Amino acid sequence: MTMDLTKEEIERYAPYHTMPEFKHGYDDYNECAPFADYENVAGQAYDRGAECAMRRGRVNAAGLVLCQTADGWSLHAPGSTDLEIAEGNAPYLRNGPGKPTAQDYAQAYAELLRRNQLATS
Repeated sequence: MTMDLTKEEIERYAPYHTMPEFKHGYDDYNECAPFADYENVAGQAYDRGAECAMRRGRVNAAGLVLCQTADGWSLHAPGSTDLEIAEGNAPYLRNGPGKPTAQDYAQAYAELLRRNQLATS
């Protein structure tokens, strides 16, 4: 299972983040799918995956800047202006064709956290 998690997220969710049920819960939350009914440790991993997606979703909905063009879309850090984006002074966190998905927002947020960690270390 491969997911881009921040150091803080790994510390929060270890050891459950290594289980496939964690990603299943994460994906189900982002896709608004009915929740699976796991039991025991698998259920705990699933619930923590859904919690991780929920925590990221609250922040993403509040601040990432979406730029849409005829060629696709890009997500930028909160506060990025149209001029900064057009001049290349607000590098994208994630981009692609069509419209961004919940997973795209989650990955952009993870990248934002990673860049913030690099800037402060």
